Amino acid sequence: MTESLLKRSRRYREVSDLRTQFQCEYRLYLKQKIGATATRAALMGSRLHEQINLNPEVNRQRGKTFRIAVLLLTILAAVFWVFG
Repeated sequence: MTESLLKRSRRYREVSDLRTQFQCEYRLYLKQKIGATATRAALMGSRLHEQINLNPEVNRQRGKTFRIAVLLLTILAAVFWVFG
């Protein structure tokens, strides 16, 4: 695309942008009108997140995953440096 076409196309909004904007405004209206209420799914999700964060085994596993990811990235960087 040429620069002028890019500038011209940026003036227009996507339909999904308008839908999202309306949805957020409507959600704000409902929140002011009804009040903030949590759905059953949101409450269940919050409880699950709390259980996962309090579980020491999950936290240990996260540490192992991070170390493995760092090791793999280091190996990949070395391979690209040597053969790159």
